[in-house]
Amino acid sequence: GVVAATVAESIPMGLIDNGAETVTIEGNTPPPGQVPPVINNNAIGTDYFRTLAIPLVEGRSFTDADNTQGPSVAIVSRAMAEKYWPHQDPLGRHFTMASDPGHPMQVVGVAGDARYGTLNGETQAYFYTPYLQHFSQNTLLALEVRTQGNPGAMAPAIEEAIHGIAAGLPLFEVTTLHQALYSPNGLLLYEVVAALAGVMGTLGLVLAVVGVYGVLSYVVSQKTGEIGVRMALGAERGAVQGMILREAGRLAAVGIVLGLGGAVAAAALMRSLLFGVKAWDVSTLASAAAVLGGFALLASYLPARRASRVNPVDALRAE
Repeated sequence: GVVAATVAESIPMGLIDNGAETVTIEGNTPPPGQVPPVINNNAIGTDYFRTLAIPLVEGRSFTDADNTQGPSVAIVSRAMAEKYWPHQDPLGRHFTMASDPGHPMQVVGVAGDARYGTLNGETQAYFYTPYLQHFSQNTLLALEVRTQGNPGAMAPAIEEAIHGIAAGLPLFEVTTLHQALYSPNGLLLYEVVAALAGVMGTLGLVLAVVGVYGVLSYVVSQKTGEIGVRMALGAERGAVQGMILREAGRLAAVGIVLGLGGAVAAAALMRSLLFGVKAWDVSTLASAAAVLGGFALLASYLPARRASRVNPVDALRAE
C-alpha cells in the first residue's frame, strides 16, 4: 500500500519546526546597513517531492550520491528563485549557510512553492538540503509515507515495520497530513474563529428578527385606527396583511442593502485571511441576503396577521 516514502527534519504544519538559516547568496549582496536574509529550510531524503506531491519545476531531485562525499547541493523553492535570481536561471547558482560557511551549496533544482509553518500571508522563500549531507542538525526525524488507500489505516503496519528494525525507537505524532492541516499551525484557529463568528451571526440574526417583530408590532399598534377605517370601508383581510408585509419588506430591503455594503467593506479588509475568497462573493452575499430577508418576513407575519384580524368597530372606538 506504500507508494513513496522519505525522511525529513520537519513536516508541514507539524510540531517539529522548520530550520531557519542566515544565508549569503552569490551575486546578491545586501545594501549597507541590512543583514543577510534568514530563510527557512528543510533537510530531506530522496523521493521527498514525490512523496509530498510537490512538483519539481526545474532541475533534478536529490539522490543517494548527494552525501558527505559529494559536492554540497540544494533545491530552492520557486519563490526563492524568483526573489534572488529574477529573470535568471537559478540552476548552478551558489549560496552559503552561516552554520556551514565552508561548503557553498550549488542549486540543482527548483521546487514548487509549499507552505510549512502557516497558511496565510505571502509564500516565503524556502530551500531544501540533502539529509545525507546535513543529518546532524536535528536529533528528531520525520518519516513521511504516501499510501494508496486510507493513510490512517496504514499507521499500525508502518509502526510495526519500524519497530521490526529498531524495537526501542520511540515514535510520536503519528498522524496524517489531513489531520496535520487542522493543527494549531494550520486550520484549527480558523475553525475556532469561524465557529465564534457563526455563533455571533446567529445571535445577530435572532436580534434582527426580534427587532423586526418589535418594530412592526409597534407600527401595527399605531395604525390600529387606520386599519379599522380601511376594514370598515370594505378592505379585505388579505389587503391589510399585504400592506403590513410590504412595509416590513421595505424595512428589510433597506437593512439588507446597508448590511451588504458593510459586509463587502469588512471582507475587503480581511481578504488576507480568507484564502483567496473574493470580497464580492456573489453566492455568499446572496445566500445571506436571502436568509435575512426570509427571517424578516417570518418575523413580520404575526403582526400582519394580527392587523388583519382587527375588529373595525373596536378599532374605531379605541381611536
